Amino acid sequence: MTKTYRWCLAVVAGVALLWTTPAGSIAAAPFVLQAKDHICIISNTLAERMQFDGWLETRLHARFPRHDLVIRNLGWAGDEVGTRLRELNFGSPDEWLSGQPAPIGGYTENRFSGVDTKADVIFAFFGYNESYAGRAGLEAFKKTLDD
Repeated sequence: MTKTYRWCLAVVAGVALLWTTPAGSIAAAPFVLQAKDHICIISNTLAERMQFDGWLETRLHARFPRHDLVIRNLGWAGDEVGTRLRELNFGSPDEWLSGQPAPIGGYTENRFSGVDTKADVIFAFFGYNESYAGRAGLEAFKKTLDD
């Protein structure tokens, strides 16, 4: 082996090692799903496009075959953490995730009863649309996400 080849190999190995090293000293908690969990996916176009191919749902059902999971994709193009444009009386994100809509027009029955969106687990993919605000919008994004 030439010196250059060995040097390149060492650099590649070092970079690969850095990519596999955790960023902090605290390990992430393991991802655990319980039987009968309701999973809701919220996001913008990423989640909406995921509806065309059921790869995520398929992998979850294959990984947890006896869990009888319920998975609902609530992604809409253009959604942001704090902005979700919908028609009147559609229901807020919190109403959809809880499966408990506010009564409208004297109609008090749960109009979400058949949609099974009472979320136990939420997969949220946000940040792309908000990234157009640049560094100046980062703090506002963090605050809205925390809220």
